[in-house]
Amino acid sequence: MRTTVALLGLLIGSLQAEMVLWRASGTIAATSGSFADESLPVGEPVSIRMTYDDRAEEVILKNILGDVESDYRTAIDLTLTIEIGTRIWKGRTFSGSSALPHTFFTKVRSFSPTPESVTATVDRRDNGIFTSFPLSSVGEALSCEVSFLGPKTFLGVGIESLEVDPSVITTANGSLKSGASELQFDITPSSVEVLDLAQEPVSPTLNFSTLGNNFLINWRSSPFFTYRIERTLTLKEGDWTALETINGTGAAFTRQYPRGDSPEFYRIVTETKSP
Repeated sequence: MRTTVALLGLLIGSLQAEMVLWRASGTIAATSGSFADESLPVGEPVSIRMTYDDRAEEVILKNILGDVESDYRTAIDLTLTIEIGTRIWKGRTFSGSSALPHTFFTKVRSFSPTPESVTATVDRRDNGIFTSFPLSSVGEALSCEVSFLGPKTFLGVGIESLEVDPSVITTANGSLKSGASELQFDITPSSVEVLDLAQEPVSPTLNFSTLGNNFLINWRSSPFFTYRIERTLTLKEGDWTALETINGTGAAFTRQYPRGDSPEFYRIVTETKSP
């Protein structure tokens, strides 16, 4: 995943280090009711984004045999955003109840072969608030959910970004429900990323100037990202040429390039550093 910056940057405020970000992609698997329309066909790409506060209080549950421990979280500040084409479903639950459906539910420390799992649900019945939910009617029960499964190495002792190993996820899926209508989607396990929200690539604020026959770009870097500077004469996507790639340090960078006789365009591609 990457964020491309072309000539104009965005000013991004400070982010809490305690917020964890999950990103993934997938495709629609099945639809019914009001979700089954021409703009939501099976196979349509789906984008998933989930954030939560890893300081949320853990409440332990055990099954009757005691061989599996599970937990749900209070004060989780969970948000789920599902994008399909131009439509966006977005919901938030600050703290769910202990009754089903659990807002954030994990099955961890399994002594049996059962996979470990994370299920996150924003549901109107469990204190969920939806700022965007297309194809719904007033008063309908609304919910969106994502679920991830993997072997015993999937989860550590907590829900911090460093305690989750997305590379071993074997199965992932989700659903959107509005009354009797439902949309189901599959999530590609290899697409899942889990990171500290502060490590998400964001558009830096760029400053431009000229010095003689040179063009100058200045921005403040982040130690979490690399910055690839590219140039083109045509603005066609395939015509961008990489000039250099720089590791962010937290310091301000200035780069200087000679001005040509023809109009030139520059952009910076921001990418998360490899662990």
